[in-house]
Amino acid sequence: MTETENLVPEISARVAERMAMTELPGAELRERRHLDPFMKDVFEEYTGKRPVSRTLHSQHFRGLGPVDIVAAEPRLLMELKWSYALPGKLFESVWDAVKLALLGSEHGYDDLYIATGASLTEWGASECADLFTSGELDPIEAWGRRLHPRRGPNYGSTVGEDLVIGARGNQPERGPEVLSVRVIGAFPVHSDFELRLVSLRPATGVRPWPRIAA
Repeated sequence: MTETENLVPEISARVAERMAMTELPGAELRERRHLDPFMKDVFEEYTGKRPVSRTLHSQHFRGLGPVDIVAAEPRLLMELKWSYALPGKLFESVWDAVKLALLGSEHGYDDLYIATGASLTEWGASECADLFTSGELDPIEAWGRRLHPRRGPNYGSTVGEDLVIGARGNQPERGPEVLSVRVIGAFPVHSDFELRLVSLRPATGVRPWPRIAA
């Protein structure tokens, strides 16, 4: 394993511990209030340099928002998600995976990670929990999966429709041919929530993306 592959799970485990130490139930923890600052804090503790959130541009997916974690040492990109309610929004990590695979290829980042937290109930029931298993995933197939039930505030009928409505119509023009995923670790936050960490490979090829009217 590389230094990065050893360091990132250690950092993520420490972040999960810090989230548990808040003594807040998982349903009251939040991405922006807890997961994001804790991840940056622990990265800084381990590396001496605080990562930032930064916008990186893609010719294939215009109008992307900032990447949650852009670190210089080790050089990596990471997207974060905390799905706190049921039925949950773990499926939103599909957007993050498409985004990272494209940006990694276009900006020369080989180390790409998604760290997503959700209840054990959601991990067992989500439409896209297989994004967090090792293997290859067809991103267009995942984009087209039906959502049962539809979830507010967007109420899209599919993963892609819900994401595009939430992004006010923004969507990829082209996307990765495949998502290559490897499980790195799973870290408990209390007895009923878990933070899961996977790595992605940069896109090695792109293909046209199905357009969704929003």
